[in-house]
Amino acid sequence: MLSFSYQEVLKMNPFEARRKVVETYHETKSIRKTAKMLGISRNTVRKWVRRFLQNGYTGLLSLSRRPKTSPNKTPDNIEKLVVELRKKTGFGAKKLSIELKKRHGIKLSEHTIRHILDRHKLVKKKPKMKVYPTHWAWEDKDDVVLVQMDTKDILDKKTLGTERWDYYRKKGFPRYQWTALEGRSRVRVIAYSDRLNVTNGIAFMLLTVAVLRSSGIKERIEIQTDWGQEFGGESMKKIEEINRRYLNPLGARLVRIPKGRKTYNGRVERSHRTDDEEFYVPSILEIRDRREFHERAARWIRYYNVERPHLGIGGESPVERFKKIYGGEPSELLRFRGIDIGKLSTELILWFNQRVGHNVLAQYKSKRAAAQCHRPFRFISFRHFRMCNAPRRILPA
Repeated sequence: MLSFSYQEVLKMNPFEARRKVVETYHETKSIRKTAKMLGISRNTVRKWVRRFLQNGYTGLLSLSRRPKTSPNKTPDNIEKLVVELRKKTGFGAKKLSIELKKRHGIKLSEHTIRHILDRHKLVKKKPKMKVYPTHWAWEDKDDVVLVQMDTKDILDKKTLGTERWDYYRKKGFPRYQWTALEGRSRVRVIAYSDRLNVTNGIAFMLLTVAVLRSSGIKERIEIQTDWGQEFGGESMKKIEEINRRYLNPLGARLVRIPKGRKTYNGRVERSHRTDDEEFYVPSILEIRDRREFHERAARWIRYYNVERPHLGIGGESPVERFKKIYGGEPSELLRFRGIDIGKLSTELILWFNQRVGHNVLAQYKSKRAAAQCHRPFRFISFRHFRMCNAPRRILPA
């Protein structure tokens, strides 16, 4: 009896296991006895003895199992195009399928593209994370338009990398991005500022509502934000004052997501990642000054809203989906620019207060109040907002 297990040797070294089969056969001169001793089938013994007699020890090597013909195989030139497009854009299988059909007229399924990427080791396995259902209660309410709103600190060293972070900081580009995303269509309104404060927050909310109203939305608008100080902080009194004084006259309302539930604002949070991957990281080193920054930002948001296919809405662009849902032409969104909300906020709030009959905002004249103008997250009562950037001539004595 032999002192080795054929199955164990086969796992460690297939060639050695097959050689033992041949040697055992030469000793026993019987296929039946060899199969019984090794615990394998007689057909397996016949196979390796036949291959040995035909090709010697070379015949015991493993052969490729690839079929001789593959009539359904993707042509090499198309497979090469998929790989190049993946390396250039970083798109996943679904978006690559859309891009191939749109740019080259090639129809290729997501599954085929996924297999191509897998063969070329271009698939990154993402860790599973806990998510909330994509079905939202407000999507069933025809009388409510929900806008997810958030701010983004662009000067993030981990995201930009040391070189881009240092370049961005030295050039003095706007640090904060203000983003409003209409939930159903994914249409976005974007503005920029150097500081986070409630003045800029109110101005951006007014601007967002104005853009949506001018684009034909007549339903009640709910602006959903986190608990940041730029949106009123944790004080319900301040939030009620924002609603009563600024948003309710426009048919809008400020609401809050539950604490610790960032996924409730997941659509606008995900759009910030898209900004990093497709705008800031690829382009930031090419921008020379602040003016060019706003011009490039304007082109980016227009591309995002008008041309870029959005996988969350079936590959349509946000403006295409907006037209289907609301019927109107979002003309203001098409012309919208990535403006500096910090420079606009003072005049916008003053104009709004005058139109609705509220007292305009007062200017603080003390040195202490002047010093507080540069403190981020500083909230002053609505009756006596300080307008740090406003010209004195338009303010009351």
